[in-house]
Amino acid sequence: MAKNVKDEGVHFFISEEGRPRYFIRLTLRYKRNDDDSWSGWCVELTTAADADTLPQLQEALLDLVQLHLDGTADVMNLHDWLTSRGVALYPIPEFIRLENNGTASLAEPVSVTAVPA
Repeated sequence: MAKNVKDEGVHFFISEEGRPRYFIRLTLRYKRNDDDSWSGWCVELTTAADADTLPQLQEALLDLVQLHLDGTADVMNLHDWLTSRGVALYPIPEFIRLENNGTASLAEPVSVTAVPA
């Protein structure tokens, strides 16, 4: 890999029936271009974006990945589709309650409540 390419791992919650059931780890790759702009892509989803600065690129790419996941969930089984792309889904135990209001969300929970077994 070229020296000017940076990798970042990000986690997303995947919800079913309004409750986060899994989380996934995706690899985002960032590259500074010769004109000082930035390009980035999600390795597993082959989703890409360009921006003038790295923070703009990171925000745009995260938004695009979430849109890609949500759009895919609208037309097919997201679990099966992610598995077919080699993305591991890690189950979230039933006794952990996480807030989420969408199909896919960046894994930065506002609150986590563990319910005793």
